[in-house]
Amino acid sequence: MTTPSYYGKWQEGWRLCASLTTAIVAVALTIWVAQPDVAGVRNISVFSARCALVLFCTAFAASALQALWPAPLTHWLKRNRRYLAVAFAMAHTVHLSAVIAFAIAAPALFDTAKPPFAFSILGAIGYLFMYAMVATSFDRTAAWLGSSLWQWLHRLGSYYLWSMFLSAFTIYTLHRPTVELHVILCVGLLLTVYGLRVAAWVKRSPLKVQGSAAH
Repeated sequence: MTTPSYYGKWQEGWRLCASLTTAIVAVALTIWVAQPDVAGVRNISVFSARCALVLFCTAFAASALQALWPAPLTHWLKRNRRYLAVAFAMAHTVHLSAVIAFAIAAPALFDTAKPPFAFSILGAIGYLFMYAMVATSFDRTAAWLGSSLWQWLHRLGSYYLWSMFLSAFTIYTLHRPTVELHVILCVGLLLTVYGLRVAAWVKRSPLKVQGSAAH
């Protein structure tokens, strides 16, 4: 028996991923057409980074939301978290492209805004994790990697990316005289999704203990 779908065909699976990616690229191109200069590149960087954050947090919290509040929407989130995660990677790739374009177009401005070298290295590791997770988001590559290694890669990678987002906002704040509202909202979102995962783990723990006792 199949589970009834509450969403259209473009809101499921790889079509969902393609729809989200297309929308993000379309908006980025619209920004560039309207502002074909350094300011436009910076706006694309900011827009894509925020899209990436929302998509990451949605995928990161999908399983926890379904465990805490089983409902059609949370089942849909968990069922499509792989595709939301790949869409996040595409949005973050747009962000990376905009950052590179900004560095080429305005090297002096980029030098004043770039993070410390050590953080850049850690960020590069984050991108490696992200692309490794994308590469193993297909059934064939996931089977090739094996269940244990797949779970290790995706769990470690997701928490590493979460920590990099949090660190990026911390470093950004340290370079500003005041804490900006969008930083508070983004950090609040990151802490909320982490809290949801902790709450889901606590909820599942007694069930695991009961299951072990039954055996």
